[in-house]
Amino acid sequence: MERTTDVLADDYLPSASMSLLKLRSSLMAAARQFFLQAGYWEVTTPILSSEMVLDSWSDPFITTDAVTERHLFLQTSPEAHMKRLLAAGSGPIFQFSRGFRKGDFGPRHNPEFTLLEWYFPEGELTDQIQFVENFIRLFFSEATRLRIQTAPRTHDFSRPVSSGRLLPSTAFERLTYSSAFERFLGLAALDVPVVELIAKARQLQLDLPSLNEDDRDGWLNYLLVNAIEPRLGFERPVFLMDYPASQAGLATTRPLYPAGPEVANRFELYIDGVELCNGYHELTDPVELAHRAQTHARLREKAGLPPIKPPQRLMSAMAANFPSATGVSLGFDRLVMLALGTSTIADIMSFAWDRA
Repeated sequence: MERTTDVLADDYLPSASMSLLKLRSSLMAAARQFFLQAGYWEVTTPILSSEMVLDSWSDPFITTDAVTERHLFLQTSPEAHMKRLLAAGSGPIFQFSRGFRKGDFGPRHNPEFTLLEWYFPEGELTDQIQFVENFIRLFFSEATRLRIQTAPRTHDFSRPVSSGRLLPSTAFERLTYSSAFERFLGLAALDVPVVELIAKARQLQLDLPSLNEDDRDGWLNYLLVNAIEPRLGFERPVFLMDYPASQAGLATTRPLYPAGPEVANRFELYIDGVELCNGYHELTDPVELAHRAQTHARLREKAGLPPIKPPQRLMSAMAANFPSATGVSLGFDRLVMLALGTSTIADIMSFAWDRA
């Protein structure tokens, strides 16, 4: 079908202004320098692979090699390959990687996006949290410096450089998952019955999702996304910590207190209601990894999603020589969006999905 004239008029143009794309480039260089100075080295891992990191809900793009007839996945994260490098003795590593997630559209989502991911062997999660805070502060400060430096010289008056904002000098808040539910919803998240979660969603007059009445994690996540996340990180950035053990992903777990409920050694960072990154004290047990792979497979089957085979090479890496480590996956597009004060990630992408 022939495209209409009005579409042809401007859809060749980039989604972002040249001034913002140049700022993004400078911020990426600053981030790279921060990690190099911290003792990390930069790696590159495959975007296309026959295996994929465990994820219950992400629907990956899949292609088939015409010669070998192998099914290949566009990676949702470089996690599995970077962990295999850790097992091979890489030491601290980071990378800027392309990620792909089917069906992710919106002001903060694009099916193709940029991740900044890093891993530090033998580290503690509390140290990694402080490292993230240091990095975010430097990044926002550099964004402000670049805006001030660039603004007088920009001639892109149709889409000027945004003013963005600075972070407060007070330390980022550390808030447990349970405390967040208590503060905003008056619920004890770690042991509240599912029926009370559903009742709270109705009380808040939310559009009820098509979740089973026994899907506890589904209802917890629904309330988190719709009633808690939009209120996090406005006065100061917030680290949300100690998720339920059932939401550990590939993080280790621990008892919250002696004989208490298990929680995940995991955190997420929020600024202005936007989730920026996900950090783990990494799982090292291949037997537990196999068990979680089975759990993920059941959840995907129940949700009607295509099956994903367990990552056999990652299991082999864990069984061979996988060190205790912490790791963080950060949405770089969202970080640039927040630091430059734009309203959508399309504003800082060269060509968002509708123009790619």
